[in-house]
Amino acid sequence: MLSERGAGKGGGNLEIRTNGEDMNEVVGLERRVVDSFAGLRKVLAVGSRNRRIRETRLNEHSSRSHSVLQVHVKRRKVQRDGSAVVVESKLSLVDLAGSERWGAAEQPGKGRGGDHFGEMTNINQSLTTLGRVITQLSEGQTHGLCYRESKLTRVLQDSLGGNCITIVIATLAPTPQAAEESLYTVKFADRARRVKQNVFLNERKEVGAGGEVDVGRYEREISRLRKELQNERKKAQAA
Repeated sequence: MLSERGAGKGGGNLEIRTNGEDMNEVVGLERRVVDSFAGLRKVLAVGSRNRRIRETRLNEHSSRSHSVLQVHVKRRKVQRDGSAVVVESKLSLVDLAGSERWGAAEQPGKGRGGDHFGEMTNINQSLTTLGRVITQLSEGQTHGLCYRESKLTRVLQDSLGGNCITIVIATLAPTPQAAEESLYTVKFADRARRVKQNVFLNERKEVGAGGEVDVGRYEREISRLRKELQNERKKAQAA
């Protein structure tokens, strides 16, 4: 994960840390406030310009990096008793770079360059970790998940195993040369559809001047404990 080109000291690696609410956050990531769809499109255009694109044997404009757009929405509704209910939502739009073998990812007429090979290796490693996490979740695992082995899975942790509705769109190339990669994609999509999510409204109630009750936090804890109980029952039945 890199910062914006030309920003700071030239765009170095961005660190991911776990905050006090046990959520992963990207240190130094810029947030922009928008109040219209047009404003959102402008922000998206900035991110698209910074995305790495290269020509490969299979694609003239191949994405050499993943793209994640996160939209945070906060709504506050005042009640008759003077308290307020705050609902917070997050929409993550993720465009993954394609997994390619070196022979296909190599630029026409060029050898195994260090930058190109490094990009392909990083992409494939992050996609492999994502596949492992999806496999673990599809099998009902709740502990020992390998989120921390990739920045991609750390950023998407709450989208994969958290309180959310997740939609995965798998795309295939209609060519014989891509048959092997297409098979991997279909298997990945099949595992992803087996992942079960427990979704509830992420809200908290403000009860006065400064005081508030985080309803969502207690609901998340209840959901987590229910998952653990279900897994323990399955283990007991299989024993």
